[in-house]
Amino acid sequence: MRACFSRCLVVLAPLAVGCATARPAGSPAVAPEPPVVKADPVKVVAKPDTPDALEFYDADILFTRGTEFLDNRYHADARVYFQKLVDEFPDSALAHPAHYNLGVCLMESGDPQSALAQFDRYLADEKDPKNQLDATFKRGSVLAMLGRYRDVITLFDALLEERELDAQDQIEAMVDSGIGYFMTGDRATAEYRFQEAVKVHRAEEKDRRMDNSYFYAQALFYLGEIERAEFNDFHLTLPAAGGEEKVAEQLEEKCQRLLRAQYKFLQVIRTGHAGWASAAGYKVGTLYEDLHDEMVKLPVPPDLTEEQADLYRKEMRRKVAVLVRKAIKVWENTVQMARRTGAQNVWVGKTEQSLRRMQDLLREADESEGEQARASS
Repeated sequence: MRACFSRCLVVLAPLAVGCATARPAGSPAVAPEPPVVKADPVKVVAKPDTPDALEFYDADILFTRGTEFLDNRYHADARVYFQKLVDEFPDSALAHPAHYNLGVCLMESGDPQSALAQFDRYLADEKDPKNQLDATFKRGSVLAMLGRYRDVITLFDALLEERELDAQDQIEAMVDSGIGYFMTGDRATAEYRFQEAVKVHRAEEKDRRMDNSYFYAQALFYLGEIERAEFNDFHLTLPAAGGEEKVAEQLEEKCQRLLRAQYKFLQVIRTGHAGWASAAGYKVGTLYEDLHDEMVKLPVPPDLTEEQADLYRKEMRRKVAVLVRKAIKVWENTVQMARRTGAQNVWVGKTEQSLRRMQDLLREADESEGEQARASS
């Protein structure tokens, strides 16, 4: 039986985007056939200490039970069996693949440092190129979990330069490398890596349908994140007296950056990948939310007359209300899409929280505007 789990590198939201849809990479071997048949010893215990209270076991029983738990994503329970196997049967032929599976269990249960040691142990002895590749991608994932993004870059850049990878592996390595560059602040190189991943995917799609859109959607998502970072880098400021036109110019530039980021995120949604699409929908809403928050903090220009200041406030409230409504619309669509596709992840939860906040803001704005209208009549 071959364990089934995703081999994906996610930084922004490790639990967010449904990694189970990425390409599976199971245990590298189930029961390697030794050249000479040699049975592992059987242990009998008076006080069982395994999840299903085994009273006697050998390496094969531990490996089988661990794999069953791993297949069903009970990582903490599976970890017990693989740890016991490598500790008590280190000379068994099953100890080697158990190190890999133990690494997966440790990674998935939140112990990346220990997982790294297991993958390193496995890679030191593994000869099969396919199994080496699977373990290398897993090693990159735990390096990212540990925040060692320079090491992530080194690992995946070397993989791209030294190994002849198939299209899917190449896309995955490009995306993982790009994430390393993005997280270390090198947006230009990150953008190049993500764009190359998109190009490879689209070139392959011309000849055959790609089985996995996960990394393609992820590359597009991070291209949107780069544009969103450019949007956030540009701040609205109040110019000197008489510079009201500058405010309009700044707002135009800010909105153009918003639209560029929005376009990238909409491309993610069009891939149809439920996890990344819900993440992208949330991010589009935050673009409008962030612009709203920045605009409401701008004070009234000091050189305006009282009448001009009143007109300025009304126009600003109108523009802000438009932004709030757009954010609400995007997030409502995101939640509807999540319900339709069955996606339930951290991005959906964030979207629902932000949606409630913006609905409250819009309600307060409408009530305030109504009160002002009644006061002036």
